[in-house]
Amino acid sequence: FFMYEEGTGKAIWYTATGGFAANNDGTFSFTGTLQRYRGGQAATSTAYTAPVATNLGAVSIRFNGVNATVSLPGRTMSATRYDFAGISVAATISQPETGWYWNPLESGRGYAIEVQNNQAFVVMFHYNADGSPTWNTAQGNIAQGALTTQFNAFSGGQTLSGGWTRPSAAQSAGSIGLSFAGPCYGQLQLPGGSGVAAQRFGFGVAQSGD
Repeated sequence: FFMYEEGTGKAIWYTATGGFAANNDGTFSFTGTLQRYRGGQAATSTAYTAPVATNLGAVSIRFNGVNATVSLPGRTMSATRYDFAGISVAATISQPETGWYWNPLESGRGYAIEVQNNQAFVVMFHYNADGSPTWNTAQGNIAQGALTTQFNAFSGGQTLSGGWTRPSAAQSAGSIGLSFAGPCYGQLQLPGGSGVAAQRFGFGVAQSGD
């Protein structure tokens, strides 16, 4: 969950892992434990630091087609899958598959990547220099399997337990580059010049380097 911190308005993220099951009415349900991480590796750092997790409570999501009902600690909200360029258009072999990407030697930070109609939308979850969690976004045309674009930062939006608030306009935090030669492996060039090899994360299977 890419949200904003209570009191400060700073970008903050939360994660949850758990079971996913079909219901008798044709819907699907996810249940898990919401966690907040801190103390990990920043986007501009080449030195790995292991983050520490704090459990915040139960979370559940009930999916019905492209719509969902999300129950978080403190509130319930509705959600709809984001169509930013045409969900129904298939990606090509030189573009990343939709999913979560990471470097197995840098567990604790990673990249959510989705491609729709040659447009890639990327969210990187990582940490500030003081160890607090943060996230940035990038979007651009990846028809040829590569792009270089602005690394966007936001603030002042909706908190975990609060009502909807419009975040700030995107602020540049440098640039980010992506290059994929296949659907599950690629290279990212992060702000500050550090290059990171990334691969799609496979849930429930052994990960090299893990």
